[in-house]
Amino acid sequence: MRTANGPYTLIRGALLCLCLFFAGVSAAQPFEISLDTVLEHDDGAFLWFHPRAAAIPGAGKDGAPAVVMTLQKHLQVSDFYSGMYALYSDDLGKTWTGPVEIPELAWREGPDNTILAVCDVTPNYHPPTGKVLAMGAQLYYHPDGKLLEGIKRSDQTAYTVYDPDTGAWSGWKVLEMPDAPKFNFSRNACAQWLIEPAGTLLVPLYFGKDAKEDFSVTVARCSFDGETLRYIEHGTEMTVAGGRGLCEPSLARHYGRYFLTLRNDARGYVTSGRDGLTYDPIKPWQFDDGEELGSYNTQQHWLEHTDGLYLTYTRRGANNDHVFRHRAPLFIAQVALDTLQVIRATERVLIPERGATLGNFGASAVTQEESWVTVNEGIWNDDIRARGATGALYIARVQWTKPNDAIMYPAPTLPPRMTTIDLDVNETVEVPLIDGATATVTLLGVEERRDPIREVVRHAEAQVRVNGEVATLASGLYNLPVPVGGVRVDCPVTQGYNLNSGDDRWSLEKDVRLRLWPADGSYTEPDTFVYPVRQRWYASQTWFDNEPVDGGAEISKTVYYHSGIDIGGVDGRTEIIAATDALVVSARDETLPWFQCDTPMKPRYDVVYLYDARGWFYRYSHFARITDAIQPGVRITKGTLLGLLGKEGASGGWSHIHFEIKTRQPSGGWGTLAANALIREAYIREYNPDIIACARDRHLIMPGDTVTLDASRSWSRDSGDTITGTRPSPSISGGMSADNGVPGMACEWQFTDGSTATGAQVDRRYDNPGRYNEIVKVTDAAGRIDYDFAIVQVLNPERPNRYVPGLHAAYEPTLNIRPGDVITFSVRAFGFEGGEELWDFGDGSPEQRTQSSRDKHPHAPDGYAFIEHAYAAPGHYIVRVYREETNSIPAYAHLHVEVEGQHSM
Repeated sequence: MRTANGPYTLIRGALLCLCLFFAGVSAAQPFEISLDTVLEHDDGAFLWFHPRAAAIPGAGKDGAPAVVMTLQKHLQVSDFYSGMYALYSDDLGKTWTGPVEIPELAWREGPDNTILAVCDVTPNYHPPTGKVLAMGAQLYYHPDGKLLEGIKRSDQTAYTVYDPDTGAWSGWKVLEMPDAPKFNFSRNACAQWLIEPAGTLLVPLYFGKDAKEDFSVTVARCSFDGETLRYIEHGTEMTVAGGRGLCEPSLARHYGRYFLTLRNDARGYVTSGRDGLTYDPIKPWQFDDGEELGSYNTQQHWLEHTDGLYLTYTRRGANNDHVFRHRAPLFIAQVALDTLQVIRATERVLIPERGATLGNFGASAVTQEESWVTVNEGIWNDDIRARGATGALYIARVQWTKPNDAIMYPAPTLPPRMTTIDLDVNETVEVPLIDGATATVTLLGVEERRDPIREVVRHAEAQVRVNGEVATLASGLYNLPVPVGGVRVDCPVTQGYNLNSGDDRWSLEKDVRLRLWPADGSYTEPDTFVYPVRQRWYASQTWFDNEPVDGGAEISKTVYYHSGIDIGGVDGRTEIIAATDALVVSARDETLPWFQCDTPMKPRYDVVYLYDARGWFYRYSHFARITDAIQPGVRITKGTLLGLLGKEGASGGWSHIHFEIKTRQPSGGWGTLAANALIREAYIREYNPDIIACARDRHLIMPGDTVTLDASRSWSRDSGDTITGTRPSPSISGGMSADNGVPGMACEWQFTDGSTATGAQVDRRYDNPGRYNEIVKVTDAAGRIDYDFAIVQVLNPERPNRYVPGLHAAYEPTLNIRPGDVITFSVRAFGFEGGEELWDFGDGSPEQRTQSSRDKHPHAPDGYAFIEHAYAAPGHYIVRVYREETNSIPAYAHLHVEVEGQHSM
């Protein structure tokens, strides 16, 4: 792209002192203002007018956005404009090419020696298609510039498409509206419009039978496929009597709520709504002290930031009676969302007045750090020139002090049901909940217990006071939110998990992170979230949040504390699905341009990222195969097949899906959102189990140590969730006395040496090295049963710096198994130098043998051994897989297979 400054002057920041003078308040707003003059032109023949900018992500230098700014010549007759021109910049406006005339968008010949033209244009980038769509008002001129309004359907919404890849513009097209007289005059003019998460558009229009009656305003939903804009439906129709009704509406969205500002000859109006189409009764713009804002007969536009919604406008009462319609200076102020009033104390001047008008302006986001307001001085006489106006085209740069997430990604439209906070010890905060209630929360203390082998955190607790009630919350792992002080609270992570970890996956800067939900209701909206694997709960090995990953060969003091959830399955066979309706933003190492900067994503050939209406990023890793239809830019619904589980990437060679959600955290960084409670709830909702056994805590010890095996997190539909987060969990060695059991449930343990025990928590000493997989059977009051398995790794004292060998076993299918169905079982051995796997299918059939891992490469196609088996009768079966190292160190794995029918065990 050719760049040149030529005669253009750059005067960024020169007028900030005037800004503060006019604002009269608060430098506390989260932005600074600087001012650029892109060009100056005032030759008496024309002025540049209606400059409006669109940012094209990743298309500029060094991965920054490129910017295209549309503008036209004002031909010194009221509302008489040339064809379209454009300015182009690939360095965020430091230099510009143009203005360049666009032949495809020049005047065209109309009937009876008239001119067919388009003006009042606003461009915007459309991420799903990668195109810039610019919309404006089609009209007809007499040769002298007078508007011709007698031709039916002459005044309509026109649009053009710019392709950043080719630099080509399409000719003007017209948005076809319903064939009703009220749409004879129908324009999107000088209007901000929105892109919905589904890729459709919300287009504000003003319309009427003709230009002689008061106009009405509505918002239309339209589709856009990269070439054609099509009307789908429209919403509330709004008007006022007099002053030409309502016109030139601009639309903004802020955290699932929609805001519409409207022009009228006498005053500006505002309204809001929840779905983008339906709006409350309009009200005049006011300051928060009740005084009318004073903006009239011109545009107002929006700037949205993560932390607030801002209005840009002109108004009376700024020592500006000499300015035509008081259209200067140009102001910015924050809007109070509850009252829809302008907060007077936040008002600042964006562009000071020099006698010229600044009413025909644009407002747009360019980067997370910067939004632009663009305008050209309107000069109509020598008095204006005497006051200093030069026909300047200004960019007022609103430079945010905090990154603006609302700009980079489609705005979240589905607020999470949880409220997340980070606290230091002895800190107290008031926490608003989604149901409108508040909770007073104090962090009283934190305790973290480390093991003597790796010096890693195996258990952490946070003591909290919530609304006067004190509780101790166990952090992460398989713990769930617990009721405290009339709300539900959990503790995903404490600071100790960052101290000797190789990476900060949580973005936690304080002592703990807490999450709060209302006392009742689901963790996620029931129709928005499903279990991401087509598999029985706990069907295979798992790793959950905060579990130190004891894997590989050598034991390291630097630890990967697991973030996200690993769900084991059969390599290349277990199906992975979308947990929510989402946009595919990355797949197979390809990422949408809009999502390449400041995201939590780390693309890879075996990884898919989804982005949902909550603003959450979902990472799925280690696919054996990603479904062909899953491509960046595709919008999918919950339950869509993403691919088949595998062992690719940094899987460690065991077949599983890594499922992790990343969100903005209270620290401002991207961090993991603990998902155990969410996916567990989704599984129960979808598959309707009656009982779930849970004894999954992992243990790493030396011979002679004692551990406490814990099944107290088990659940039954009759007894409900057990509240285990409010009492201490077992220590690494030494143990605790056994619990008496889960209320209404019985726990029976069967150990690998043939011994047994009862109780939800049992102490057990291990004298010999090996990897043990202990069975617990949980029975509820109705006699329903489930099984789970606890892993105990006992190191070899002769090789204390190395892990002992292990096994990963899985099977498919895991659901809806009938007698006679063939089940595929798989196993892979890790760390063995010899031996083979011995299978006992738990039904009295002869034992079978396999030998896995002949090729020890993590991605070896034949790393797993497969074997098939069918059960003749319904029942619960425990499959045992056993392999012994040449030095007699054993490894066990167990699987629980339920064949539908009456219980047989």
